[in-house]
Amino acid sequence: MNFRLIGITGVTLSILTVCACLSTSEKKPASAQELINEGIKEIKLNSGVRAKAAFQQVLEDFPDSKERIQALLLLARTYYTDKEFEESKFHFQKFIELYPTHSQTDRAHFFKAMSDYQMIDLVSRDQTHTQEALKGFKQLINRFPKSKFLKDAKRKQKECELKLAQNVLEIGKFYYRTGSYQSAINRLKSLMVDHPKQKF
Repeated sequence: MNFRLIGITGVTLSILTVCACLSTSEKKPASAQELINEGIKEIKLNSGVRAKAAFQQVLEDFPDSKERIQALLLLARTYYTDKEFEESKFHFQKFIELYPTHSQTDRAHFFKAMSDYQMIDLVSRDQTHTQEALKGFKQLINRFPKSKFLKDAKRKQKECELKLAQNVLEIGKFYYRTGSYQSAINRLKSLMVDHPKQKF
């Protein structure tokens, strides 16, 4: 038996074990800022899934850090960019509730409303998202009269009001076509009362 070979092998294994342990111990968990930087990097690489995972990890692992504010807003924005509008709306609303006086809260209000706006259906269908978007834009306009999003919010407000008026008109036309004349009249009356500024 070659005891010398056995000895060398044993020493080699010991060194490898120590190196592995050192490597493991030297690898520190990522800080909140490092995770944010990683998420931003993933956004630039068009990897929304990894970006959201990084921002979510900040929220979970560093709940009391100052980076949490940025992470939550970035998470919401990434969901919006990825067209996951229900999720983006949820996280923008969460930001509004947690940080109502933050300098970026007007942004959260705008993109929360835009999340609903992006989910608006045809004028002949349910207009819940139109109503929610309109409500959101009005909140932004009333609460943040100096916001840089004010002009866009007012424009979107008008679009939502037009869509709601068109929806009432479409329903009125449907009742007329199906012979429900009284219902058609009632709809047209509500159109004139609720949307007096709209022209068709």
